[in-house]
Amino acid sequence: SSCYLKQLEPFAVKANLVAPILVAGDLMGLLIAHQCSASREWENTEIDLFSQLAVQVGIAIERAQIEQEKMAAQQQSLVSDQLQKRILELLKEVDPIREGDLTIRARVTEDEIGTIADSYNATVSKLQKIVTQVQAAAQQVATTTSSNQFSIQALSVEAQEQAQKITSALKRAKEMADSVAVVANKAKQAEAAVKQASETVAEGDATMNRTVDGMLAIRETVTQARQKVQRLGESSEKISRVVNLISNFAAQTNLLAFNASLEAARAGEEGRGFAIVADQVRTLAQQSAVATNEIEQLVTEIQAETKEVVAAMAAGGEQVLTGTQLVNESRYSLNKITSTSSEINQLVEAIAKVTVVQSQASDAVTKTMNEVALLASKTSKETTLVSSSFEQLQTVAQAMQYNVGQFKVK
Repeated sequence: SSCYLKQLEPFAVKANLVAPILVAGDLMGLLIAHQCSASREWENTEIDLFSQLAVQVGIAIERAQIEQEKMAAQQQSLVSDQLQKRILELLKEVDPIREGDLTIRARVTEDEIGTIADSYNATVSKLQKIVTQVQAAAQQVATTTSSNQFSIQALSVEAQEQAQKITSALKRAKEMADSVAVVANKAKQAEAAVKQASETVAEGDATMNRTVDGMLAIRETVTQARQKVQRLGESSEKISRVVNLISNFAAQTNLLAFNASLEAARAGEEGRGFAIVADQVRTLAQQSAVATNEIEQLVTEIQAETKEVVAAMAAGGEQVLTGTQLVNESRYSLNKITSTSSEINQLVEAIAKVTVVQSQASDAVTKTMNEVALLASKTSKETTLVSSSFEQLQTVAQAMQYNVGQFKVK
């Protein structure tokens, strides 16, 4: 081409011969022969020789490429063998980790495997730290749950025992409330009997007044007075029975108060208020007993005096003056009986009021103990659930401790 000719002009080329260099059928270059002395017509033998030379150059280049590729393949194979060897060495070094040994570290080299080994060492170090923390946490959880489990179990047993004791105390409180109701009923009956006795005494006093007014018919009056005095004796006997009933009531109240004090003492802090009420009731019962003893003595005196009046009236039925004096004495005794009956009535009313208060207090205590029993039952159930949860937590902690225990970190 004209362009090629221009390139040849600076070299003063007079003739040239060009042959293609082919490698595996592809054009790799051109083999060019120049002649600068003069122009020349190339002969066929020269052209054939030059063509053969170009072919040989192509063959040489192809062989050189093949040899180079072979050497590169050998070099690649050598590198691959070395890499495979290092990989096997790395796998052998880190093989103990399959058994949980986290203390093993891979040898770090300058090649690609060294980078992998360094990354592996960092990962194992982090895993070792995590496993160490998990082991410590599992040990702490196992120890904590083990110690707390015994406490929770003991608390559950104590709660159940407390619920049983409260149930028993509640039963006794109900029995005591029933007894207090009986005592209150008896107190009402005693109050009615005392009122009846007071009415009888009032009637006796009226009879004595009529006896004084009817002294003109002394015999008849004495007879009537004798009858009235006999009635007075009967009334005194009734009063004596009432006094005995009150005495028995006071003794029973004292016994109930003593038993209530014992039950309150067993109940501990919860029964302190009830113990105070029981002591007050017992004190009142003791005072009632003392009062009934005094009343009984008075009734005994009245009965003795009544007998004397009857004997005197039988012996001196015709002695008006003596009869009048005896009537006056009897009237005086009746006044004493009236006063005593009033005192007895007041005592009985006080006892009735106390028993009402005691009954209300017993109802309040029973209600409170019902609430405490429900609370104790609920506490017992909750402690049982907590104990079961701690057992499950301990099982999980032991399993976790067993699993992390398979790793060696030291």
